[in-house]
Amino acid sequence: MVVLEELAEEVMIIITIVIVMDIQNLHTVVIMEHIQNLHTVVIMEHIQNLPTVVIMVMERFQKNMEDITKNTITSNTFRIVPIPICQKLHFSETKLSENKHKKIKELS
Repeated sequence: MVVLEELAEEVMIIITIVIVMDIQNLHTVVIMEHIQNLHTVVIMEHIQNLPTVVIMVMERFQKNMEDITKNTITSNTFRIVPIPICQKLHFSETKLSENKHKKIKELS
């Protein structure tokens, strides 16, 4: 399994929030980015003051939605676990519009 921090540094990911959804009553930020021609979902959260990045290949994201909510493995490499938004979640390295900021504040 690739070390996610090294992968993020290697491709210099610019994170953009594209969708905010509720999975099993947990507010979850799902961030989508295009990396090496693959649709990728990044779920970012602070757990015990450490940033955690979960990446998944999402060629069939809509079809895999039920699998994601069941915490099943939806790609060959990464396990997807829904993570609740924490009020201390930082978006210092993301580019967010004012509307997206408002939406996130409403949910948190």
